[in-house]
Amino acid sequence: MTENKGIIKSFFGGLSKILNTIRVVIINLFTLIMLIVILLSVGSILSQTKTFEMPDSGALRVAINGSLVDQKTYTDPVELLLDSDMPEEVLVYELIGAIDIAANDERINSMTLVLDGLDSAGMSKIEEIGEAIMRFRATGKPVIAVADHYDQQQYLLASYADRILMNPMGVVELLGLSSYQTYMQDALEKLKVNVHVFRTGPHKSAVEPLIASEMSDESRAQTEWLLDDLWAEYKESLMSRRDISEEQITAYSHNIDQLMVDSGLSLAEIALQSNLVDALVTRDQLMAEIQEVAGANEEGDFYLHTDAIPYYRNNRGPSDSNAPRVGYIVAKGAISDGIQPSGSIGGDSMAWQLKQARLKNNLKALVMRVDSPGGSAFASEVIRRELELFKEAGIPVVISMGSIAASGGYWISVPANEIWATASTITGSIGAFSVVPTIEESLGAIGLNTDGVETGPLAGAFRLDRPMSEKVQTIFQSQIDYLYSQFLDIVANGRQMPLETLEPVAGGRVWTGNQALEMGLVDKIGGQFSAIDSAAQLAGIQDNYDIYKIEPQLSFSEELVRGFLESVRLPFNLGSNSWLAKLVNLIGVKEANTHILLSDPQHMYLHCDNCMIGL
Repeated sequence: MTENKGIIKSFFGGLSKILNTIRVVIINLFTLIMLIVILLSVGSILSQTKTFEMPDSGALRVAINGSLVDQKTYTDPVELLLDSDMPEEVLVYELIGAIDIAANDERINSMTLVLDGLDSAGMSKIEEIGEAIMRFRATGKPVIAVADHYDQQQYLLASYADRILMNPMGVVELLGLSSYQTYMQDALEKLKVNVHVFRTGPHKSAVEPLIASEMSDESRAQTEWLLDDLWAEYKESLMSRRDISEEQITAYSHNIDQLMVDSGLSLAEIALQSNLVDALVTRDQLMAEIQEVAGANEEGDFYLHTDAIPYYRNNRGPSDSNAPRVGYIVAKGAISDGIQPSGSIGGDSMAWQLKQARLKNNLKALVMRVDSPGGSAFASEVIRRELELFKEAGIPVVISMGSIAASGGYWISVPANEIWATASTITGSIGAFSVVPTIEESLGAIGLNTDGVETGPLAGAFRLDRPMSEKVQTIFQSQIDYLYSQFLDIVANGRQMPLETLEPVAGGRVWTGNQALEMGLVDKIGGQFSAIDSAAQLAGIQDNYDIYKIEPQLSFSEELVRGFLESVRLPFNLGSNSWLAKLVNLIGVKEANTHILLSDPQHMYLHCDNCMIGL
């Protein structure tokens, strides 16, 4: 038997080496081919690539295509090459920077918000960009929002403009907010999967879809309260800038069908009648109106303009190496253990970046932008400890909360000297849970049974193919109770709140930024640039400082290829379905950056599931 095992092991080991050798050869061949193709294409591409130009007078064109994010998701350069349909992402930081620079630029006479391409954003990010638009408008320069149609988030951003224009065939989607989940209890029972859940607090509902067939009363009440507050914030935001009442918004969002029947008008005409838009214009009428404000180009077929992101990158000015530094780092995505790429948070990778910045970059203050629903408890604590070390070194820490900074996202925020949030930030969710499925009945149903011997009651007790014993259940629940107690202590100490004051706002409850301010969970309402200014003040360098961005380091080859592919468009398109793309995926050139949320070594999670509420 042992001999047979050796033969099998030797066979598969040799086969693995052969396949790996073939894979390496194909990868190297593919790389060589692509390098030759790129080098042959460089001349023609560069000859067609224009350097940054802007007119002596014109509009700042803010055309948002894709999602608004605090940090771009890392994508392998080969994947960028193979798939031309990768989703686009626009950095909020750069967009706000462009608007603020343009506000004081005499060459910029207006702004156009082109919103058809805006895919996802969230109220929090829209609020921050909207505040920058209001600063732009305060200089006397007009802002015009344009789109064929407006969904709910596109319209919220458009509401910050002086004028909102829409196509006569368009529609404004003003529907309200909702939160739905798929509940899997019945399906898991049919599959005979036993899900063991350990949690703290009646409002820690992240695990409910696994153990219920419908929303619990506690989760329903919590979610309704949260949505009502966010919707009230949305309506108040519109009413503060548009000549529209709450009754008009309610009539439009609740009874648009009746408005159509009673008036006989189109959806676009009802939006105009309800003061949601200022004019219904065809494409040529739209162009004529913008040209009247911004000026027409030489050909007369477009208006004078400069695009926001290239404008920002060419006008932000060089950093002052002699000025004291405020570090700026982004913690975006779910929190997992180990090293994670941009767009997600790795306990080790984030801690390493923080440590290097603290020891080597001579920072006077640190701002961490947190946009995360949490995740691994272990990884969250690794990151939190690094932030504590900043404070121990006398370096002030300020947290700027984005759309979500809850559960583990709040855990890592607690050490800060100050916590800033927007009015619609989702935060809190102070609680913990553990989920362990066992599949002994599933295996038994297909004739697979587990049996054996052990030296003690816990030996082999943590196997997923065996029933979970009471001892194991006690261990998990005790550990979760301890983690929750630790969470409370961390928040109580960090926020200087008595436990009796903290406990009623904990228990897994989720709050908006405005509510969190009332509860003492955050210090101030404002965006990331306000948080940066505050950090400089805490460090005593508000009169002269430079913002130092702390970012993940790519290898030289990654930087080279990624920069090339992002800056120019290749004169060919492989496509994600081409034979070459399929071959590359098959042999594994494209590394699978599969994000696994439930990766904590002790299966303990600080994650907020009902925080993922959008427009």
